[in-house]
Amino acid sequence: MYEFGVSNIKTMDDFKPSKFPNYCNSPCVVFQGDGFDHNPKLVDVKSLFLDMFQHAPSEKLNLTGLEHVVVLTAKGEKVAFRHYGILLKKSGSKVPRVVLEELGPRFDLELRRNRSAAPDVAREAARVPKQQAASAKLGKNLERNAMGDTVGRVHMQAQSLDQLQTRKVKGLKRSRDAGEGDAAKRARGAGDESP
Repeated sequence: MYEFGVSNIKTMDDFKPSKFPNYCNSPCVVFQGDGFDHNPKLVDVKSLFLDMFQHAPSEKLNLTGLEHVVVLTAKGEKVAFRHYGILLKKSGSKVPRVVLEELGPRFDLELRRNRSAAPDVAREAARVPKQQAASAKLGKNLERNAMGDTVGRVHMQAQSLDQLQTRKVKGLKRSRDAGEGDAAKRARGAGDESP
């Protein structure tokens, strides 16, 4: 449990950005300051914000899919929360120039009280069941999608569609008469009639 004192509040109405991010696009979360790595209270606050924004750490990111960023800065026991929109401007190189524009909300949090779980309870809550841990170790070329389904990738040699044997269907074959033209059928039909 965490209790924060909130100060220096500016709502989204106080900012007039040129563009708002899409509704379903999750933000990039940046933690600045040594407190998030060394202060045990702020380490738990960092975990709280990561759970709130549902993020897993990533080494690479696509700039075109990134629309907004949440920056949390630790200053002692205080945490500054800032929300920026990302604008990609033209530059002389292949990589665009990134411009940050504040979207809001903006506030400062001061950690007043906290009650962490007992170490044995926290360890039990973070424990992964054996069955789930075993299923997480998938074989080669197997991965899980967002819905939790196992998806496999099969690698095959290149196939030539010209040599592919297809099923022969009698209904699609031409009859012997189909090879003859309509004029030949009429001529044959006209010759059969007698006066």
